[in-house]
Amino acid sequence: MRVGSFKVSGVVKQDLAAATALFLSGVFAIAAIAKLRNPTPTRRAVEEFGMSPLVARLLPWIELQVCVLLIASPRLGGAAAAVLLTGFTALVVRTLASGQRVPCGCFGAADSRPLGASTLVRNALLFASSLVASTGTVRPNAPSLPAVLAASAVAAAGALVVALVGLRSDTGAWFPSALDPRRSP
Repeated sequence: MRVGSFKVSGVVKQDLAAATALFLSGVFAIAAIAKLRNPTPTRRAVEEFGMSPLVARLLPWIELQVCVLLIASPRLGGAAAAVLLTGFTALVVRTLASGQRVPCGCFGAADSRPLGASTLVRNALLFASSLVASTGTVRPNAPSLPAVLAASAVAAAGALVVALVGLRSDTGAWFPSALDPRRSP
């Protein structure tokens, strides 16, 4: 595989795919467990999306299956995650286009902010991660420490981008005046 003018070896690619699959597995596990611990926010969000309450009951179990699949088979788990994230993103786009202000519920009660640009950015980054994971092996593969660190750095950078986009959506500014270092007390 080539990245720019650099050739990436098969081992590095598999390591990165395995580390990314591990990261995504954690994201899906956190989302599923949050929904199982407190299903009310997800149920409300699903109802506001105009979907059957059955979706709210099945969704955490589907997310847990994707979580396990990402560990058991990064290639298949990455593909399953990509399909699920495509569905989530299509639902977000439809909702935003309709002008509805629906709380996300993506991570249970911890994610009660309305859908917005940060939701789309987060989903795009998770979708890109699922594509990287889907380049992995069919069998489980333990990633190397450098691959885990690289995937962690990319995840942290992605979280920062999502936070900045959310801040911009919430305040109308990239850095609100309360956080402006030029502002004197």
